[in-house]
Amino acid sequence: MELLTLTSMFGLKFAKGMLQFLFFVHYVAMIQTPFERIVSYYCLLLDFILIGLFLVLDFVLHRVCEDVKNFHRQTKLMGELRNRFEENNKRLLEEKENQLQSLSTKLDEVQSELETKTIDVSDLRNALRVAENKRLHKLLESEDMFVEFDRLLGEKDDQLRSLRTRVNNAELERDIKENDTNVAQAHVLVLNKLLGHVIKEQSLLRWENESLKQQLQSSSNAKLKHDQLLEENKILKTKLISLSQVESELETTTGKLNDAEVNLRNLSNAFRELLDAQGIAFEANQSLQKELQSSDTKLKRLQHELETKTREIYAAKDRAIVQEKQSEEAFTEYDRMLADKEDDLESLKTKLDQLQFELNGAEDDANFMRNLFGRLLDDQDEVHEKNRTLQSCLQASFTALKKLEYEIATKTEDLRAANDEIVAVNKDSDYFFQEYVRLLDENKILQRRLKWEAAKHSEGGSDD
Repeated sequence: MELLTLTSMFGLKFAKGMLQFLFFVHYVAMIQTPFERIVSYYCLLLDFILIGLFLVLDFVLHRVCEDVKNFHRQTKLMGELRNRFEENNKRLLEEKENQLQSLSTKLDEVQSELETKTIDVSDLRNALRVAENKRLHKLLESEDMFVEFDRLLGEKDDQLRSLRTRVNNAELERDIKENDTNVAQAHVLVLNKLLGHVIKEQSLLRWENESLKQQLQSSSNAKLKHDQLLEENKILKTKLISLSQVESELETTTGKLNDAEVNLRNLSNAFRELLDAQGIAFEANQSLQKELQSSDTKLKRLQHELETKTREIYAAKDRAIVQEKQSEEAFTEYDRMLADKEDDLESLKTKLDQLQFELNGAEDDANFMRNLFGRLLDDQDEVHEKNRTLQSCLQASFTALKKLEYEIATKTEDLRAANDEIVAVNKDSDYFFQEYVRLLDENKILQRRLKWEAAKHSEGGSDD
């Protein structure tokens, strides 16, 4: 964009200087011959140059206006993208803050539950020890205590299972939150892709400007195409001459072939007369007949080749005629275009007299265009400043995104630490459960010993 503005400014300044110089020269010529109508080649050249410069100025200003409109459109798109980006950032921040708060509350609840459960487990362990000591003394009194003990063990197993389910649910919630953070990062990547798409659209606009310039240059290649047509016409004429030579050669070959046919016929007649006169054997006659048949086949083949060659010659003649017609049509069209150009030149000559009187008002128009171009330059500077501010805003948003990513990383580390604590608590609970199982086994062993001692005591009492 800056390169285009610089080139347009240079072109307008150059056009201004040329117009002033040409106005001065033209007015000097008019002052020297005030009452005479002189249309010289120099005046025509000056007028054509003036017309061309006016056209160039109009074209450049039109392109500058289009570039400014495109730049305003791009700034609007950048503003919309920035607003959307800010809204998405705010929404994502609010969602992540709410999610982190909910996670923190849930983690606090889980930690409090784990603390209460650890206290309950320690109390249960102490109570179990006390109860086991008491139950060891009361085992001899009743067997109902064993049933109640088993019931309590089942209740404690159910409590441990509920704790494990809660821990698993907390881990699932943590995984869901990690997935939400990944989705937020994907949204950020999509926004970056949209910014890249906008930059690609800017490059496409620049490429379209360059293609328009190349199309203007391609119009100068029409004359080269006409010269190529003339060269092709010359080549076709040379081909026609070569075809006429080929026709003459074919005619000579056909004459020679006809002479050969006559000679063969004469020879065949002479051979027949000799055979009748001398009475040559039947085998020699058959061989001669075979040779004659082969010669007839050769003659037929030569006649077929002649027919094909004549067909090719006629086809080449038709092609040459078609190409001559095309070249004649091209020449007629070229003559018509020349006549149109001559008519246009005559109309331009008539308009030149009018343009000589209209040149006085051209300076005012040039001043107006100069002022307008200055305003456009000021507007363009403002647009550049806005673009810089937008870039600064984008950089600030990118820094905010980086901060958010860092906060998310810290929160994920906190979640991992909490998960590690939960795993440690699970390990402690497993250790307590193993101790509980070991105590149950010891209790069973003690029960068996008590039964054995009771049985032994009963046997000793019976002996007494």
